[in-house]
Parts: sequence; C-alpha cells; structure tokens
Amino acid sequence: MSESVDDRLIARLAELAERHDALLAEISRPEVASDGVRSVEIGKELGRLKRLVAPYREFERVSRELAEVRSVADDSGEEASFRELAASEISGLERARAELLEKLKEKLVTDEDAAISSLILEIRAGTGGDEAALFARDLYEMYLRYCERKRFKVG
Repeated sequence: MSESVDDRLIARLAELAERHDALLAEISRPEVASDGVRSVEIGKELGRLKRLVAPYREFERVSRELAEVRSVADDSGEEASFRELAASEISGLERARAELLEKLKEKLVTDEDAAISSLILEIRAGTGGDEAALFARDLYEMYLRYCERKRFKVG
C-alpha cells in the first residue's frame, strides 16, 4: 500500500511537532537558558515551528474526535439514537479536518517566506548591586517606550 501525499505531510508535521517539544524541553534546561546564543537559536526555531505545530495539534484533535465519532456510529451495541447523533456529526468533522489539512499545506508551503514577528528580550542586572539593577530598569523602560512609539505589542 503506497503512502499518499497527505500521509507524508502528516508524518512530516508529526516530526516537526516532536522537534518543537524537544526544543521546549531543551530551552528550559539551566545550561541552555544561561547561553544567550543558544537560547536565541532555539527561540527562533521555536517561533518558526509554532506556526506549524499549533494548527497541526488542532488537526490531530479533530482527527481523534472524528475517529471516536465514527466508532460510536459503527458500534451496533450503542442505542440507535446515539449512533444517529454520532453519524450526523461525521460530515462536519470531516469538513473541519479537510479545511485544517488545507491550511496546514498552505502554511508548510509558505513556511520559509514567513518572518518571525516576535522577539524575546531579556535584560539582567550584572554585577554592581543596586546601580546595575537601576541601569537594567532604565534600559527596560527605554525599550518599552521605544516599542510603544513603534506601536509594537509588549507582553
């Protein structure tokens, strides 16, 4: 039995989701968090992967729900009214699954074209006690005002 294009796409998205989860685990390790260069690299890759992983997880959820509804509709041990209700939900879930798959295909094709539109800036007070902390606060406020002037969202 040959694998369809959609099956290969879903397998590739599953690999990307695994990579996303591995990067999340890696960035939470103290030795990685203290390495600014590595943290930035991981953050960029996470940002790129998130565009694909979030819709893929929604696709997975709808696919699981569709499989559950189909099993209820096909189960002769269930009440007839319950099976009819499940059968009536199948077409809507199939439509939602197909729409999500098309959106995933589009995102996968345009993945390289999409720019990362977010940034994490960490400001830490270095050695120097209170003066270093005051400078870090001043620096934070300066960046905050800059972002407000440029109408960037700060969260």
